Amino acid sequence: MADTDLDHDGVDARALVCARRLRWSIIKQLGLVSPLLVAAGCSSSSPSEGDEGGVTTNPSSGEADGSNTADTADTADTADTADTLDSAESSDGMTEDTDEGTSDATTGVKLDIQTEPQPQCTQDWIDPEQVPEQFPSCEFGPFDPNLYVEYYEVCVELDDGASCDEICSDSWCEGMETCWWGDAIESCGVFEHPDACCIVVAAEPLPPIGRPFVVAGQARLAQVDGAAPASPVAAHWLEMARGEHASIAAFARFVALLQRQAAPPRLVADALAAAGDEARHARDALQLASRFAGRSLSFGGLSVTGAASEDLPAAVRATVIEGCIGETLAAHEAACLAEHANDEQVARVLRGIASDEARHAALAWRFVAWALAAEPELRPVVEAAFAEHGQQPDQDRADPGTRQDLELLAWGCASSRQRARWRHVARAELIRACAEQLLGVQEIAAPV
Repeated sequence: MADTDLDHDGVDARALVCARRLRWSIIKQLGLVSPLLVAAGCSSSSPSEGDEGGVTTNPSSGEADGSNTADTADTADTADTADTLDSAESSDGMTEDTDEGTSDATTGVKLDIQTEPQPQCTQDWIDPEQVPEQFPSCEFGPFDPNLYVEYYEVCVELDDGASCDEICSDSWCEGMETCWWGDAIESCGVFEHPDACCIVVAAEPLPPIGRPFVVAGQARLAQVDGAAPASPVAAHWLEMARGEHASIAAFARFVALLQRQAAPPRLVADALAAAGDEARHARDALQLASRFAGRSLSFGGLSVTGAASEDLPAAVRATVIEGCIGETLAAHEAACLAEHANDEQVARVLRGIASDEARHAALAWRFVAWALAAEPELRPVVEAAFAEHGQQPDQDRADPGTRQDLELLAWGCASSRQRARWRHVARAELIRACAEQLLGVQEIAAPV
């Protein structure tokens, strides 16, 4: 169990270390060097000739030849922290084994992180098309068509003789926090049943760790088979599995684009390998979800209708948003999660995901570098994408979170509050620096 007195300043210090390591890894693979690297605390190396159409990128993810010198502050920061990005173990097959004394990963006992008896809480996924029929009194939206929304019925048991008025207020009931894991956009209810109080929630899932599969501006995920798990840890890992599963389709489309644009074979090969990585991530995450739910979990097929590959300008813009920004943030988040996971299986899966996602993020940066070298007129597209999507959203990062947030962190589950804090560090220390190196400018201006 996690230390409930966890120092959040310490959490952000670790996040800073992870961001600096990932920043150096990406810039190494781009083969870019400038005084900013030394000033920012990254070591330098000489650009190597690549095979990517004359672009000064280094497609190899290996270490550069020669000695590298980090500044004193980085060396001190990293002294006590394991290097999740450069020395992570492969996650291939790791979840087939279980720790001594625990049950099989797909049939393990349901996780219970509560130290005191709590009301029984459940959440069930609702088909969006069935919401008006099942809950005619609820009016949700209209939502932005580019926003992916899921619907859940969340219920908490009601003691004999009690009423929902006694435990519910403002469309929320005591005990629901033990099973609800997500960010609610709108809610409807409360609905009182003979033995339960229920609400209906429209929610935007937390961003996945991995490249999203976006069609017509909307991220797609496979639908969950059956009821969603009640355990917040199981629900989190199920969402991660769905996100990783969708990333397979995203990389398959990316491979087709690279081939159509006559991209260097190394980029194509690395994109194919990334799709295989995502399949392994989806399997491992689903096994963890099943373990924590205490039953076998699954999800259905993924619709790829209308998912044709974009032209090069659209693909470059999408890669900046989904890869250079999204996947880089995801790789950083996975590394941060691995630093705080106490469960051996969870930690090993996260270390593998962090290592793979770091390579996937670097692949996105390399592709954009190749596209800019091939067609320099795409530079305004890249600059605009970074300016519009590289800024820090206005979120409260001062909230230290609840005790349950800290406990769940040990099982690889970061709350939206914690993710906002980590992303703030990554945007400031990682995205901005790498974008400046890529574009060779001192600052990426915010949109007017």
